[in-house]
Amino acid sequence: MVNQLTSNEEVLRLFFSEPIFLTPGEAPTLLQKDTTQEDPAEANSSATELTSSELTFNYLGQNRNHILILVNDSQEQVSNEPGRLLLRNMLKALKWTADDFALLNYASYQQVQYAQLYGFFHCRTLLAFGVGHEELGLENQVFYEWGKVNQSQILYAENLSALHLKEDAKKRLWNSLKQLLDVK
Repeated sequence: MVNQLTSNEEVLRLFFSEPIFLTPGEAPTLLQKDTTQEDPAEANSSATELTSSELTFNYLGQNRNHILILVNDSQEQVSNEPGRLLLRNMLKALKWTADDFALLNYASYQQVQYAQLYGFFHCRTLLAFGVGHEELGLENQVFYEWGKVNQSQILYAENLSALHLKEDAKKRLWNSLKQLLDVK
């Protein structure tokens, strides 16, 4: 069985929105930042610099199942609190852990297109919240319907911060996401 423990604070914030308190004498081992040098191949996130020769991204998760989740929020790291809750609930319903996916805020990489994302993440599944086909340099595709580009199945949806308010859109999204459960 795969070890599902993580100490990455940003990933933990996706799943724990309530404050966590420690009792006196208790060591906060799981939440402490690791100040030792990490091997880049083992790290939860990669460097944030874009260079002409090599593309690197700052993302959350391990991407072991080659699932890329794009969000687009210039104000927050992922989304506002209702948007993060919606994402947490979707991930939980799909039974995905931080080991399964890479979560990237596209707001920091607006010049990057699908080919570059695929070259780095090798994504077989791409969920794009608030990122359209134009930004990714792809053909037009209907929101909430699966499409295929090369080796990736792609689903476009509204930004999480807007999506949480739209019951009909959430139902359409969930109906599409359920197809992933049927495949497993």
